[in-house]
Amino acid sequence: MKIQTIYKRIQNKKELWNYYNNEIKVPEILDIEDCHKFIINYISASEKTRTCLFKNIDKLKKDSPERLSHIVSTFFLGLWLYSKKTSFIQKSINKELSKLHCFQDNQNEIIQQFPYVWFMATLFHDLGYPAEKAALKLPIHEITIGDKEPIPSLYKYIYKSYYKYREQKEHGIWAGLQFDKDICQIREYQEHTFSKLSWRKELEELYHYVAWIILAAL
Repeated sequence: MKIQTIYKRIQNKKELWNYYNNEIKVPEILDIEDCHKFIINYISASEKTRTCLFKNIDKLKKDSPERLSHIVSTFFLGLWLYSKKTSFIQKSINKELSKLHCFQDNQNEIIQQFPYVWFMATLFHDLGYPAEKAALKLPIHEITIGDKEPIPSLYKYIYKSYYKYREQKEHGIWAGLQFDKDICQIREYQEHTFSKLSWRKELEELYHYVAWIILAAL
């Protein structure tokens, strides 16, 4: 099956990707302007534009426009793979998400919430690239790794070697930590507003999980 056919099939099933059920135009994957608008509109619908990473969307459009297509294509391709109920992929993901306390141990709820999880992991996952491209160097002593961080405590013992291997570039660590910090602050603020979206405290466990995915995948 051609990749273009895959994109079209999942895009035509709006209920599988339009989590916020609003008027978001289906993007052409190779159209940079379309992808740029799609990312902005989706994050805006989620009320997460106050993240530091959101500001990098315009920078990507200017300096690395192909990254916008990559972000959007990853979003739709992942949803298509997950939608295959006969595949081990959906079963494996559901099993992993069921470990999070923010979800009831209910497969139907997890399936319903997966587009929300996947949107955060993919639409934010390359927004730290401008910092990486600028060869941002993050001193080791500025990284705090502990049980309450999105980085597993194991990394206390391997981070220095990883940092050296990456030639002193942080390569996504900043983006994951920044997302985690910003999104938790947004949740705390939004919880006391008249937002119609859910901002319950339990979601922070999910935010930490997504931050780890961003950190590991970049």
